Amino acid sequence: MPSAQTDAEIERHWKARGFPYHASFLIACRDMVGIAGKAVLEVGGALPPELVLRTFGAGAWTAIEDPAYYDQHGQAMIGDRPALEPLSAGPAATGAYRYMHCAAEFLPDAFDGRFDLAFSIAAFEHFARLPLALDRLHAALRPGGKLFALFSPVWPCRTGHHLPESTVLDGKAVRLDPALLKPWDHLLYAPPELFALLAPTVGRALAAEIVRLVHHAPHINRLFVEDYVAYLTGSPFAVDDIRMVFPSPPPPEIQQALEARHPGHREFGFGGMVAILSRAPGPSAAA
Repeated sequence: MPSAQTDAEIERHWKARGFPYHASFLIACRDMVGIAGKAVLEVGGALPPELVLRTFGAGAWTAIEDPAYYDQHGQAMIGDRPALEPLSAGPAATGAYRYMHCAAEFLPDAFDGRFDLAFSIAAFEHFARLPLALDRLHAALRPGGKLFALFSPVWPCRTGHHLPESTVLDGKAVRLDPALLKPWDHLLYAPPELFALLAPTVGRALAAEIVRLVHHAPHINRLFVEDYVAYLTGSPFAVDDIRMVFPSPPPPEIQQALEARHPGHREFGFGGMVAILSRAPGPSAAA
C-alpha cells in the first residue's frame, strides 16, 4: 500500500535523505499515470526500495543502470545502491525489487512485455542511442503501458555541459570550479575557442580536459530540445505529453547569439523536459 504521508512530508523526508527532486517527480508520475500496484522498470537509476515499494506502493520494481556512464565521467558509481543481481535473473517478480547493470538500448528480449510503467529521472540526456533505447523500452511495456521520463539538464540549457565537480588528470584527482564556465558558454564557444578561453587561467592540460568533458566525452548525448521532440515523435510510442521544466531563459543578447550559433534551434531557456509516452493497446509480447 502507498504511504499515508502527505506529499510535502514525503518530499521533505527524501530531500533530507539525499534525493533532492526524485520524490517530487515520483509524485508527478503517480498523479499523471499511476504507480501503485504496477510492475515498474526504472531506467538509468536505482531508487531505494523503501521509497518506491513502501512510499509509492509499486507492485514490483526493476532498476537498470549503465555503469559505463561513470567510467566515461571519470567517477566511481556514486551513492548507495541495492545489491546487484545478474541480468539473467530477469525482471522483478510481484512485490520484489531488483537492481541490474544494463544499458536501456540493450535491454534483453526477456524483459519484453513485462512492465506496466517505465520510469526515468535524469537519464535520457545520457543515451547515445536514444532511438534504440526508445524501441527497447516500448517493447518492454505491456500494451497500454506508459513511459514517464524527466531528462535534465539538457544540452541547450545554461548548465547542459554536465561538467563534473572533479576529474582525473595525470593520475590525480582535480577539483573543477563550476565558475570556470559561465551559463551557456558550452554553446557559445566551439571547442578550440573554449580551450583558448580557459588555458590562460587553468593551464593547457586542464583546459584540454575540460574541453574533452564538455564537448567530446560520451557521457552526454548533446541533443537539442528539437532533437528530442523529433526522436520521441518518431518512436513507436504515442506521445501523450511533452513539457518543458526548470525555466531559466537567457538574456535577449545571449538568446540572439545562441540562435546565430545554432541555426534551427530556439529552445535554450529550460533546464529539462518531461515526456509521457504510451504503448498502444494490443497483444502483449510476454507469454
